[in-house]
Amino acid sequence: MEWPSVFFLTVFTVAAAAYTQYRLPFLTVNRNQAWWARGVLMMTGISFGLVAVRQIGSTESHLMQLFIFLAAWGLVHVPAAIILFLKKQERKNT
Repeated sequence: MEWPSVFFLTVFTVAAAAYTQYRLPFLTVNRNQAWWARGVLMMTGISFGLVAVRQIGSTESHLMQLFIFLAAWGLVHVPAAIILFLKKQERKNT
């Protein structure tokens, strides 16, 4: 795999994950919902990351495997980040 593309994908998806984890408490009904959503995203991300490393990065270096894992983990958060961003914009306009 190409280092720059994996690195930039990792940066983008980890930023989306951080945004998602930060915004969840503000746009859920209560703290329990936020924690459940966080838990589901984390477990799904970890599972997706492990599968990605096994399928894509098994022959790569350990650092590349870490980047692949983080990119896949963060990729799970991207749809949630988009939804949370759109919800925030909708609340601003009302």
